[in-house]
Amino acid sequence: MRGSEFQMATPLFLFACFVSLHTTTTTNCCCFHSTALLLSTSQRTGLTPYRPPVRPSQPSTGKRISPPATMGCCYCTHEDEDPEVQEVHETLKRNKNELKGPIKEGRRLRDVFFLLLFVVFCCGMAVIAWRSFHTGNPLRIIYGTDSFGNICGVDNTGLVVKNSTGNPNVGLDLRNYKFLYFLDPTALDASLAVCVSACPTLNNNDTAVESCVFDVTPCQNAGVCFSNGPYNSSVIPDGANECPDSVYSSKNYFGLRRCVPGLESLQTSTINIFNSYDLVEQVFSDLIAGYEMFGYAAIVAVVVCFLVILLMRCCVKVLVYSLIILGLGGTLALSVVTYTEWRGLKDDLNSTPKSERLDTDVRNERLLYGFMIFLWVFTGLLWLITLAVRNRIRLSVVILQQGSKAVVSMPWLYLTPILTNVFMISFIAYWLAVYAYMATSGDGRLVQGRIQYDDPTNYREMWWYHLFGLFWISQFILACQEIAIAGAVASWYFTRKDEKSESFWASVGRLIRYHLGSAAFGSLIIALVKLVRFVFEYINHKLEVNKGPIVDFLVKCFRCCLWCLEKFLRFINKNAYIEIAIYGYSFCTAARQAFKTLLENAIRVAVLNLVTSFVLFICKLFVVAGVGIIAYYWITELNTSFKEDLNYFGAVVLVCCVIAYIIADQFLNVYDMTVDTIFLCFAEDEKRNNGKDRPYYMDPSLRQFLKDNSDPTPEDK
Repeated sequence: MRGSEFQMATPLFLFACFVSLHTTTTTNCCCFHSTALLLSTSQRTGLTPYRPPVRPSQPSTGKRISPPATMGCCYCTHEDEDPEVQEVHETLKRNKNELKGPIKEGRRLRDVFFLLLFVVFCCGMAVIAWRSFHTGNPLRIIYGTDSFGNICGVDNTGLVVKNSTGNPNVGLDLRNYKFLYFLDPTALDASLAVCVSACPTLNNNDTAVESCVFDVTPCQNAGVCFSNGPYNSSVIPDGANECPDSVYSSKNYFGLRRCVPGLESLQTSTINIFNSYDLVEQVFSDLIAGYEMFGYAAIVAVVVCFLVILLMRCCVKVLVYSLIILGLGGTLALSVVTYTEWRGLKDDLNSTPKSERLDTDVRNERLLYGFMIFLWVFTGLLWLITLAVRNRIRLSVVILQQGSKAVVSMPWLYLTPILTNVFMISFIAYWLAVYAYMATSGDGRLVQGRIQYDDPTNYREMWWYHLFGLFWISQFILACQEIAIAGAVASWYFTRKDEKSESFWASVGRLIRYHLGSAAFGSLIIALVKLVRFVFEYINHKLEVNKGPIVDFLVKCFRCCLWCLEKFLRFINKNAYIEIAIYGYSFCTAARQAFKTLLENAIRVAVLNLVTSFVLFICKLFVVAGVGIIAYYWITELNTSFKEDLNYFGAVVLVCCVIAYIIADQFLNVYDMTVDTIFLCFAEDEKRNNGKDRPYYMDPSLRQFLKDNSDPTPEDK
């Protein structure tokens, strides 16, 4: 899993394991297993595969046992009573209890209700888009409007504004007046805004602002008086004059059609740092000039990512064990150095009379002593934990090697981040377009001679609906990606060497045919949590002024809890998607079965996620560093003429590194999902098969690991 998710998801998962293993009631269940199963799990020791206890036979009553009528958020039934699990058991019986990969027999459309709900919700999004497109005008945002509702740079003839009868300043042809100028840039809400043909600049370099109170000549020369432009000075809004009190030098930056005051006009701390916008403009021009290089950097990053994953098969063991040795050796060396320093300081104090000892030396000795004790305890625990989980570390290394092998064997997996980004960027562009139309769909009216826009009917409800659509649909796209990857990797795992594995597109076909409802359900859960977090931050922002230290502390705690909840649910969702890809369960059943499997392998999961996080972090650094070095060498050595055209070539190199990190994060997330899928497949393979009459499907390296770490049976002795 991803490094940021691991930081909180793994401790939360282990805490959930602890709570589950110490539960004494058997009646409270919601999506997860009963306490009897958890207690059975807690009795497992070593690495012996888990086998459910055989239930004693009971006399048949001739009656069919039906599932309980009461259900919680999922089927709150025992595994033996879950109809979906029973279907899988029946399928396995027909296959002689041998799990042969993603089950195809009996797989059907799951979570139909949530699929229909998702479709209906998308129809609602379409209705909002249709209404917004018919009533909104995003040019008001793009080009800007003056204080009378006219859009700058546009022919506004025929513009309809309430309460504007007889006002000659409404409905003007402003095609030659493309720039929006605020007469008072320090109070934009109250300032009068007009459209001008060019942003005014002052000839006097000694000052950036000239007063027009006693002499209107500077404002008339700058073209910001009503008598200069297309406006009628006979109708002026309340509180405004024909000319403003002063005129300031301004410029149109980045083609936004807004006259922004020059930094020499604003006495802020920014002036002391940059003195002008020249630095920003120069960097921006460098980025425009280097757009081709950014494309090359993206291609190089993809190639480097592929090479990194390819090298993982042979280098991951060296990398992992090198990190472990460096970590253990570093903590031990730091502990020894700390002890040496403390011993020397202690000896100096002992040789100094008490009356001559400095208070700072005494405090430093005590502080160093406490720090030394902490380091030695931490080092000892770290060494003990490493020795205790050494077999799990070895398993993690083997699974990482298998993940690299799987990704290299299925190059189509590299298409998933590209497709995901295409869908995501397209949806976000659509969402922003609808929002721009929605935000400008209100009718305008003149109040005391100035334009005010009323919110359209049901605007607030539509806005919240549209916002939730952003959360749900974006998470749905990510869920589809994870299910497709899990299905392809599971098929690869359960394929014999002499057999041909299914293609990635077969997994995509199963997703579209059977599991879009499950993706909608899982993404709905994450979207709801995101909505709660957004509402919380919105309310917190509104109450920012009245908060005290206690309230601020509680707010931070609640924010942390919501963040942890989202990470934990993402962790469960990801593993539920893997169960869906293997068995074809509905989302609730898959989440319960995944949680059960994770409970049975809690320490393995924690170690695997820790090792994976470290490895992926190092890989991302390697990709970023590699692309950065190549970009720097290409600019400074291979293309010196390009360097001479740049003002700050470091900005171009920095952007190349950012692009490399984004691409590395996207592609290594595929590898991360592959590793998680292989681990869950390994756990299911270990549980369902026995390596004898039901042969394992795992790679020989994983079989060797089981052989080295399992107790010999009587037949093996």
